[in-house]
Amino acid sequence: MIMVEVKPNVVREMPHIEGESIGLIAGAGRVTTSFLTMMAYKNEHIPIKVYARDEKTKAKLKTFVTDLGIGNVEITTNLGDVQSCETTIFCAGAKTKNEKGKKTKEDLLNDNKELARELLSKSAACKAIIVVTNPTTKLVPFIEEITGKPTYGMGVENDNIRFRRSSKENDIFLLGAHNFFELIVASKKGAESCSFEFNRAVYKEISEEQDRLLKEEDMGIVQKHIDDLPKEYRWYASQRLHSKMNESTNSCSQAIYNVFRLLCGNAEHPVVIEQNISVGSESNFCCGWPCNPTTREPMEVYMSDEQFKSLASYQMEYRNRKVNHELKRLDNKDKKRFG
Repeated sequence: MIMVEVKPNVVREMPHIEGESIGLIAGAGRVTTSFLTMMAYKNEHIPIKVYARDEKTKAKLKTFVTDLGIGNVEITTNLGDVQSCETTIFCAGAKTKNEKGKKTKEDLLNDNKELARELLSKSAACKAIIVVTNPTTKLVPFIEEITGKPTYGMGVENDNIRFRRSSKENDIFLLGAHNFFELIVASKKGAESCSFEFNRAVYKEISEEQDRLLKEEDMGIVQKHIDDLPKEYRWYASQRLHSKMNESTNSCSQAIYNVFRLLCGNAEHPVVIEQNISVGSESNFCCGWPCNPTTREPMEVYMSDEQFKSLASYQMEYRNRKVNHELKRLDNKDKKRFG
């Protein structure tokens, strides 16, 4: 098997965050409460301001924070208070529903783009934005464009945490676009596990089969389905089942924390962070890539020749999508101008 060594270039230098304050644009859902719990557990005394869109959400969050017993969290209905924090975490958004006849991923993207336009300001004083809202990899460049702020996603790091917990292998990372295009690669040459590839078809097939088996209400059959999968796919099926059964968002909270720590220069391990990069050409695209915790730069990874071709194909698809979007925008602008 031909192995390729790949190290991308970053389009924008990563800012240094002091870790002085965090602003959270969110609801009162699991991600918010889980992240606040994690910050309390890690004894982080960083001031946190949480934006609540209405008094009901504010009351829910206040009750939770009081029960949590931490005094460094302020719940506010003033969006400016939150965006004045050093780091803004954007996790507000429409619910992810991909059921037939309901919400497609494109619908979700459009809904959350509108929400980002409404809630994020170009005049915000923050130094960086961390995107939690799905689809993270597609929202990162959009939010960076409308705010002018360095913007980073944590969706692939979330998947990476789940994969590494399940695989228990060293020097192996998952990179790509969250729930869209992902590869398993190695940071050391010769690692066997770097030959596997994840894509939309894999997710769809495993998800549909797991949902079908769950309807039979026989957990033994559900577990056998996971056990019979090739080892490189078990992490996804087992973690998906885990999330569906207990509604845990621990890996998501950990991913947010890891990205925040990388921005602060205090990460202890490599972090897969979604940002605009370029690989082998001037064409840039948003991709989750493991970063060195010390230098905060993308790491060298090793992938098969086929994987590299897949990555190049995704990069080209991303470029074409941007070009088509710009042409459509200009066309709409002309139509409005000339009636």
